[in-house]
Formats: sequence, structure tokens, C-alpha cells
Amino acid sequence: MTTMTSHESTTLITRAWYRTAWLMVVGVVLAVLAEIVVFNLPYWRTIGASTDSDTAITTTGSGLERMKNGAVKVTDARKSYFEVHQDGSSEYLRVESLKPDANYWSGTYGTVHLRVEPLGNGCTSSYISVSPLSQHSMYVKVPQCNASTVRVWIQEPAGSKTRLTNVRANVTVPFSFDWARVLTMLIIWALIVLWIPGSPLWRTQLNTHSWWQRLALLAIFGVVIWYAVARVRHALMVGTAPALSTPHQYTFDFNQYGYVADALLHGRTWLDLPVPDALAQSASPHDIATRTQLIKDGVNPIYWDFAFYNGHWYSYFGVIPAVLLFLPFQLITSIWIPGGMMLPAAAAEPVFMTLYTVFAVLFAMRLLKRVRPHITVAAATMLTVAFMLGSDALYFWYRVNFYSIPISCGLFLLMLGMWLWLGATKDENQDKGQAKAEAETEVEGNTKAKVEAEVQAQSKAARFPRRGIWKVEGAQPLSLPHVAGGALCIAATFGCRPTFALAALLGIAIFWPQLRALWVARHVAGSGRLLAHIVIAVFVPALIVTIPVLMYNYVRFGSLFDFGNAYQMTVADMTTFRSPAQNILPTIFYYLLLPLRFESQFPFLALSPTPLPAWSYTEPCIGGLLCFMPLATLAFVAPFMHRKIRATGLSGLIYGSLTLAVVLLVFDTVVGGFSWRYMADFGWLLMIAAICVAAIWCQKYRLGRWVVFVAVIFALVIAALSCFTIGREDSLIANETALYHSIQSWVSLL
Repeated sequence: MTTMTSHESTTLITRAWYRTAWLMVVGVVLAVLAEIVVFNLPYWRTIGASTDSDTAITTTGSGLERMKNGAVKVTDARKSYFEVHQDGSSEYLRVESLKPDANYWSGTYGTVHLRVEPLGNGCTSSYISVSPLSQHSMYVKVPQCNASTVRVWIQEPAGSKTRLTNVRANVTVPFSFDWARVLTMLIIWALIVLWIPGSPLWRTQLNTHSWWQRLALLAIFGVVIWYAVARVRHALMVGTAPALSTPHQYTFDFNQYGYVADALLHGRTWLDLPVPDALAQSASPHDIATRTQLIKDGVNPIYWDFAFYNGHWYSYFGVIPAVLLFLPFQLITSIWIPGGMMLPAAAAEPVFMTLYTVFAVLFAMRLLKRVRPHITVAAATMLTVAFMLGSDALYFWYRVNFYSIPISCGLFLLMLGMWLWLGATKDENQDKGQAKAEAETEVEGNTKAKVEAEVQAQSKAARFPRRGIWKVEGAQPLSLPHVAGGALCIAATFGCRPTFALAALLGIAIFWPQLRALWVARHVAGSGRLLAHIVIAVFVPALIVTIPVLMYNYVRFGSLFDFGNAYQMTVADMTTFRSPAQNILPTIFYYLLLPLRFESQFPFLALSPTPLPAWSYTEPCIGGLLCFMPLATLAFVAPFMHRKIRATGLSGLIYGSLTLAVVLLVFDTVVGGFSWRYMADFGWLLMIAAICVAAIWCQKYRLGRWVVFVAVIFALVIAALSCFTIGREDSLIANETALYHSIQSWVSLL
């Protein structure tokens, strides 16, 4: 077998980059052509439409009432339709409406659901939603049929007010050059060109010291930061959402962290919120029947999902996010606003997720570099993306209300801590080479006694710290500042989401070589001092952050480990509720293997049902972790690759992550029920094992590269579609109506 020289290898990489550059140019041309020709096919097809022909007459069903402003209101859902006639010159209709106003958020002002029904034998109906906020979405394609008459039903309940005024047939769809659509196509093309096996990124090793690789990473981080800043700016301009209080219903207020920050600022542990006398005097306020009767009697406010204990309102969510972000924000703004401002959760979430993204990338890159020192840029970047998607990161970028705050903050601290811990062990190969050369120089012309004295001096220096680096014979040097910083961050997750704090157990696996070497050298002089410093570096930072959290719990609820979960005002009496045993196995199945459900219409991905034998909490979800991130399946392959896993030197971390993931999966099932966001507890642990196995596959097998490529592209597609899924919490069609319908029109008119 011939060995390729460095020059030949460089030449091949250069040629590959030239080929990639040409492919990118081709991609630009194809994207522009696709935009002009393919996505504007409705324009080219209808350019000769009759527009104002004699058949363009609209009949309004008796179930629609014309309001003073000209728009229609649904009075009878059985007869709420427009009827138009087609002359065959265009297969598209235009739904006309008044211009949007400030009230579009209420009712059907933003979104109107339609059913398009051609009246003819063998014709089928189609369903679609339109929005006056997106004018291109107001063009509707009629199912192909020979019918000349079409009914457009307004599929809204009686009493619904719309801004729709009319429906026109025989229309010309306007030409539209959408730069966002072109950019989307270019991004997809670039990912395929750069990641497909055989690309130059598969020939380029990941080098964390390379200036161009660092610049590329900084550019990516720059895009993330720009997006986060835009989200934060928008959230600050909108401000905090007011409490929603309706007679004979719960009061919904999503500013929990703002209230916690205000309480801390004023030296309180309870929230400064009104408590009705009837609720305070109730013997069993958490009992469902009692609460239902109080609400029926008009007792208000009873705050939904707040903790109520001993006559005060509390938040049962971790306090650390309030200390890190919400409290400083209120303190700073109090300089020019009396009392300060509450930081909206929608502004805090992008900050935490930006920090998470940065350190998740750094951690994954460091982990992959440890597993495979010669890993390629293509493999490293794809597996890093897979790690973040499998860690449920997109969910928290998407859903920016206060429920996401403790988990996103915990993920950030977790990734920062794991990155520090994984970087605590120092590569001593270079130092060994330098020491050997110096020793060889010193030996020449020296006596044996002098050489022995030098060896003893080096041994002593190796046992004691120098700039925070400790050396244990038989193990890599250890950076105590890294150990202490990682311990501080991971302990802080206890005040965000306590389940994340179990990651501290992985420290045993990460530092096992040093711990084992200390045990072997326990009788050597200086070993006790080194052990003491390590213990201090781990436990002192951890106690600095955990003791205040424990005392905060004790002051509020009389118990160090009581966060107040049992006192929340929610759908069940949490002081007595226990998850039904018959729900455990189905819920575990849903977390891992809930099948994806596809549809023929946009957004093509639907929520999957999660029926259970008995009631417990469930959140709408698209599918199980192994289904929307199939690469996570490789985590369970790790035990069958013991020899290769052991050779990485990280077998303890890999197997420990897999074990802890299973433990947390069962814990969440029993304690929390089924929730999309709870996958963050164990998803990142599964992905540690999964990307390590994938990294080995990519280097050993050509087929492994294709497996990773297909799996990551598939996961990205599912992730993108999941953002548009109807019915999920904070669905895009409700919160970003214009964006949803603009994207929908990309495909609905073709």
C-alpha cells in the first residue's frame, strides 16, 4: 500500500475545495432559477387569467353576516361559505380581507381556517388556513377538478369574527421573489455540499488551534448572537405579558421569575401577590374539589401553576436563573426607573440559550477530539449539531416562556461545567519530550549523584502544584482551577433543575485515572496534600452555591430539599398525587419511541397521540427521542463496542452517561409524566454516548459516514418541520401568524 505524501494530500484537499466552490456557485444559480421558475409556477400558469370575467361573481352563504366594516362574521357554521364560479383560466382563488389592525391577535383576526370544496362529481375538498398578515397566503389553490363552481367554507365556530370580505376566482397570482426562500435553499445546499462524504471537510482534520477554523466558529457564534439579540430586543419592546384574569377562572401570570427577582431584591422569599381571604382560610387549598368551588364562587386571584403555602405565593422553579439574570436586570433598570423593570422571560431565554449553544459546541468538540484526535471537521460539526438537537436544544430556542428558563439556564451551566471538567486534564506529551531532552543534556558530564538529585527534584515538583496544575504519577496532570470551575457550574444546576446536578457523578468517571493514581500513591509523600487540594477544589465551590439554595428552600418550606413542587396549583392535587404504575412503561416508550406522524399537507409533520391507561401529565409532542434524532440509538450500541470504547480512555464517561440517562428517564417518567421539555434531562447524556460511537464509526467505516450524514440531515428536517407543527405548545401559527403563513405559501400554491 502506497503512502500519500503531505504535498499530495494538500493538493487533493485544494482540488476538493475548488470543486466545492464551483458547486456553491451552481447552487446559487439553481436557487435563483428555482425561485423564478418553480416557486413562481402559479404566476406563470395564471398570467393569462381572465381576472374580471363575467363568471367572477361571489355568493355569500346565509351563515355569514356582513358587519359594518365590510368583513363577515360566522353566525351558522353549517352555511358559512362563499361560492364562486371558475371559467377555467385560473385554478387559484384570492381571499380578500380588510387590512390587519391591532386586534388581529384575538379570535380569527390573525388566522382563518378554510375548506375549499369544488362542487362536482368525484371532487375532493382541501383544507388550508389563511392570514391577512401574509398577503401571499391569501391565494388558495383549488383541487384539480372539472367543476365550475367552488365553495370556500369558513371553518370557524359560530360567533367568530373575521376580517375576510370576499373570495375572487379567475385570478392571477402575483410574481414574488422571496430572498428568505432563496437563502433557505442556499443553506440546505451548502450543508449537503459540505457534509456529504467525499467533501473537503471530510479530508480536513479538526484543529482547535487553526485560525481559519476558529474564525469559522466565531462567525457561526456571531450569527447565533445576532439572532438572540434580535429576539431579546423584540421581547424588551413588547415587555412583560400582563396577568390574564377572568372571572370564575384561574389567573394566568407568566412573570414568575420577575416576581422572584423582585422578592429577592426586597429581602423576601415569598412573592408579593394578593392572596384572597377565602383561599388563605381554606383548610385544604390544594384539593381539586375545594379549588373548583372557590373559583366557582368567584374567589380571585388563584394563580395557575404557582406554589401556595402557608398563606403566601411562591415559585417552585429554581432560583438561580433569577439570581443570574432577572435580579441584575431589575437592579440596573432601577437606576432610571423606580423599583426597576421585570425582565420578560422571552428576553432571558435567548440569553441562556446562546450561552448554552456556545459551550455545548465547545464541549462536544472537546469530547470528540478526545475520542478521535484525528476527527475530521465534517464529522465533528455534524455530530455537534446532532448532540444539540438530541439534547432538546431546539425546543428551548423555540419556546421562550418561563417554563423553559430553569432548564435552559441549567443546560448552559451544565455544558460550561462539563467543558471545564473535560479540559481539566492536560496533555503532558510535549512536556515529557522537553523534559527528556533537558535531562539528556544535563546527564552529560554530570556525576551519578547529581543526576539522582535532579530526578528527585523533578519528582517533588511533579507532586506539588505549579500554576494550579497537579501531577500524579501514572495519570495526566490535573488543573484544579478547571475542576473548581466545573464543580461550581454543575452544582449551580441544583438551583435550576435539580436533576442536572446528578451530572456531578460523571466527575468520578472523568477524573478516575487521577483518583486511581492517588490511591496507588497514597503512601508517597505529598499525596495527602494533593488529595486535600482536590477535595477542596471540588466541594468548596459546590457548597458555596448549594448551601444558599438549600437554605432558601428551608426558609420557604421548612425543608432543605423541598422546592415547593407539591404545592403547585395545577390540574391535580400534587400533595397527594402519585403517577399510576400502569403508565410507566407506556411513558418510557413514548419518550424513546413515540412514532413520528406525517401528513400530506403543510407542515407535513403532526403531533403523535400519547394515550395512557390512567391520567398523568402529558405534553403534545411530535415523537420519541430516538425517532426525531435516530443517531441517539447508537448510545445503546456502546456496550457492544467495549474494546474500541475502552481505547478512547473515556469508557467511564460514556458508560456513566448511558447509565445516568436511563436512571433519569425512569425518574422523569415516575415523577413528572411525559413532557417534551423533560427530554433535556436525559437527552444530552444519551447523545454523549451516541456521538462517541458515531465518531468511531466515521473513522473506521465509510458506511458510518453515510449513516451520520443521513441521520443528521433527517434530524434537521424533522426539527425544522416541528417548529410549524399545529397544536404544540406556543404553536407558531398562533404566536407568529405572519411567518407561519408566509412559509406555508411556499408550498401550498405549487
